[in-house]
Amino acid sequence: MAEESYSLPARYFFDPGIYDRERELIFFKNWWFAGHVSELPQPGSYFTCQIFDQSILVIRGMDGVVRAFYNVCTHRAYELVQGRGNARSFVCPYHAWSFDTQGCLRSANHESYVKGFRKCDFNLSEVRVCELGKFIYVNLDPNAADLTELASGFAQECRDVIPGYDDLQFIRRDRFEVKANWKVVIDNFLECYHCPVAHPLFMGSKDSLSTRTFEGKEQAYYSTHIMRSGRPNNKAYKFSPTDAIQDGYIWALWPNTLFMTWPAPSNLFVFHVIPNGPDSTLENFDLYTLANPPGETEMAMFDYHARIVNGEDVGVCEGVQRGIRSRGYNQGRLMINKERSWWSEHAVHHFEHQVWKALNP
Repeated sequence: MAEESYSLPARYFFDPGIYDRERELIFFKNWWFAGHVSELPQPGSYFTCQIFDQSILVIRGMDGVVRAFYNVCTHRAYELVQGRGNARSFVCPYHAWSFDTQGCLRSANHESYVKGFRKCDFNLSEVRVCELGKFIYVNLDPNAADLTELASGFAQECRDVIPGYDDLQFIRRDRFEVKANWKVVIDNFLECYHCPVAHPLFMGSKDSLSTRTFEGKEQAYYSTHIMRSGRPNNKAYKFSPTDAIQDGYIWALWPNTLFMTWPAPSNLFVFHVIPNGPDSTLENFDLYTLANPPGETEMAMFDYHARIVNGEDVGVCEGVQRGIRSRGYNQGRLMINKERSWWSEHAVHHFEHQVWKALNP
C-alpha cells in the first residue's frame, strides 16, 4: 500500500550497475521525448536526438510521413548527419552511400561490381516513432505498445487546460546540469512537501498552502498534478486574474518527461530529464507560447521557474545526492496520507514503484 511505503533503497540512486540496467530496461524500452512537430515543418525537415549512446535521426519524408532511424550508415557505421536541417537525401560523408527520406539505400559506390549486392538489404534501420499531443517520441523497442494507447487521455487533458494548445510555438530552450541521479530530480518534481521550505516566495508558507486545493491522479503511464488558486500578487512574478491559465499543472510522463503550465497567458514548458551518469542529470527546459515573441508575463513566468525555482531545486537535489551514499541511510518512509493533501508523496511512490517494476520484472 502507498500509505505504508518506503523510498527505493539508496543504492538505486548511485550504483553504476543499476544505472546500466535502467538504460536497457527503462530507456531502451520506453518512449523517449524527441521534439515538437513544428521542428519538422516541411518534407525533408529533420533533426537528431540522443538516447544515451544511440543517435536517432527523425525526419519528415517527402511523402509527409514522420519516421525515425538509427543515425548510422549501414555500410561502415559512419554517423550520417548532425543537428537539424532539410534534405531530399542523406549522403554518408565516409563513402558516399546515399539514402532517401524513407530510409532506402539509393546508391552505393561501385555496387555493380559486388557479387550478390542488393540495395534493399542495406536500408537504414528504422526506429519506432509516435506523435502525442504535437510532440514526437521515439522508442528503440520494436515490440513496445503504442504511446497513444499507453498515455490515453494525456493529450486531451493538455488541450482542455491550455487554450490554443495546438497552436503553441517553441520559443527557447534552457539547459542545466545537476549533480544528482535522474530519479532524485524526478522525485523532487512529484511532491510539494518541500515547497514551503525550498520555494517560499512562489509557493508560500505551510499555512497558505493548506488553504489551496491540490489534486492528483496516477495513470499507468503518466500522472497529473494540479495546484489550484494561484496568487496573482505572489512575490515570484505577477500575472493577471484574467490570464488563460490560473492554476498550476504538472504532467509526468513515464519515464523522464514532465509537462507544466503555470498562471499566465497560454503556455507550456517541457522539462526533459536526461540521465548523464549515476550521479549526473541534464535538464532541458523548453518554453512554448501562443505569442511569438511571448509577452512579459510568459517570459517572467518561464524565467522564474527555469532559473529561480529550478535553481532552488538543483540545490535540493544535489544535497540529496551528496547524502544518499551515507552509511547511515538506506530507505526513507514516504509521507503519504489518504486525503492527498499538498504534502503527500503519493506521486513519488507511483514513480518509484514503476522503476522497481521495470528493474525487477
